[in-house]
Amino acid sequence: NVELATRLATQALAFGMEHPLFLNLRAFRLEREGRDAEALSDLRKAARLAPRDATILNALGLASARCGYLDDAIDAFEAAIAEQPDFSQAHFNNGWVREEAGDLAAAKRCYMRAHETQPDAAEPLGRLAGLSLRRGAFSEARDYAERALVRDRYNASAVLALGKLDIEQGAFCQAESRLRAFLNCPA
Repeated sequence: NVELATRLATQALAFGMEHPLFLNLRAFRLEREGRDAEALSDLRKAARLAPRDATILNALGLASARCGYLDDAIDAFEAAIAEQPDFSQAHFNNGWVREEAGDLAAAKRCYMRAHETQPDAAEPLGRLAGLSLRRGAFSEARDYAERALVRDRYNASAVLALGKLDIEQGAFCQAESRLRAFLNCPA
C-alpha cells in the first residue's frame, strides 16, 4: 500500500525521524504533486544518508532530470549502476537523459544494456528504433520497432518509429492507418 506507506513516512519525517526510505517515499508523493524541486531536495538528503542505495540514486537521477540538471542525473544513474550493474531501469533512464542531452551514442549503449538486463522490456527496443531512425538506419529501426511490438503491441516509441519510417518511405496511407489505429487503441 504505497499510499499508506507514503503517508506514514511523511508523518515520521514531521516527527523528526529522518531515514532515506522516508525521504524517498515523501519525494514520490511530492513528484506526483508536481513539486519537483522539493522532491529533489528530499532525494539529495536520502542519497547523502544512503549513498550506495541504487533505488534512491535512480530516483535522484529522475528528479534531477525533471529539474533540468542533466549532468547530475547522469551522475546519479551512473552511481546507481555502479552499485547494481544489472539495474535495467537505471540503464534505461541513463539512456533517456543522455538522449535528451544529445549524446546519442551513449544513449544507444545505455538502451542496449537496459535491453540486455531486461530482454522482455519493450521500451529500450522502441527507443533504439527511434535512435536508429534518427541516424537514417531504416532497416535497423524497423527491426528494433518490430521486436518492441512483439513485447508490447502498444509501445508508443515503436509505433511512432514505424509511422515515421512509413512516411520516410512514402507509404503515407500505411503511416496514417498505423497511427490512427494506435491513437484509437484503448491502452
